[in-house]
Amino acid sequence: MASTINASTVSGIVQSADTSGVLALQTGGTTAITVDASQNVGVGTSTPTGKFHVNRSTTGVSATFTAVDGTYDTALQISHGSSGVTLVNSNPYSGGYNNLIFSNSSVGETMRIDASGRVTTPYVPAFHVGQPNAASGFSANSVCKWPTNTLNNGGYFKTSAGTGQYERFIAPVAGYYHFNVLILSNQSVQLFYSIRKNGAGYPGTNIETVTSTNFQSATATATMYLAAGDYVDVYMGSNPAYGSSYANFNGYLIG
Repeated sequence: MASTINASTVSGIVQSADTSGVLALQTGGTTAITVDASQNVGVGTSTPTGKFHVNRSTTGVSATFTAVDGTYDTALQISHGSSGVTLVNSNPYSGGYNNLIFSNSSVGETMRIDASGRVTTPYVPAFHVGQPNAASGFSANSVCKWPTNTLNNGGYFKTSAGTGQYERFIAPVAGYYHFNVLILSNQSVQLFYSIRKNGAGYPGTNIETVTSTNFQSATATATMYLAAGDYVDVYMGSNPAYGSSYANFNGYLIG
């Protein structure tokens, strides 16, 4: 038997006690809240498995947290049903929905779901770099250099020298990534290049144009899995190539 505090409709508050170390708060003879000997609190369960454990035996709202200041009124609800668990951030008075924001102490906001259901991840790794030099902007038989930084979200594309890790994208987290490369050949010169993963050519990305008296542009794309710390770069083949506004290297984390 646990120690209980029961709200009786006849005798008011009724207390009983033993030495089990468990405290139960009851209404109508049914336990509503349990505090066990480890100070775990259970709502709807007499055997809480954590510091705060809420259990609902039927579908519906399991918990609601509200904050009301007259300006930023909000209610966070956790519910479950046949389709799974639902997390809703709403305004309890206007009936509308608020932004659902995820953040951590190191970078702040990491993901947001707005009232229309749009998802934004401001720190998703993404980059777009270029080569400002025109003819022979890319040297033959070498890693392509991309000093023009149009976008480098998170700073994971390395453009400065140091311990060999430069002119490459270094994956900060494991996941699937997509990359695109556009390069223009010099006039009357064939174009050879490839996308590389960890220094090895990635399957299906070897570019070779035909012999021509004109300039020729060629695009390579790749989707690949990267472990944290893996890197991707572009390697130029046996001929130099054109840069300027005719070349770029871009990529981003898919998920």
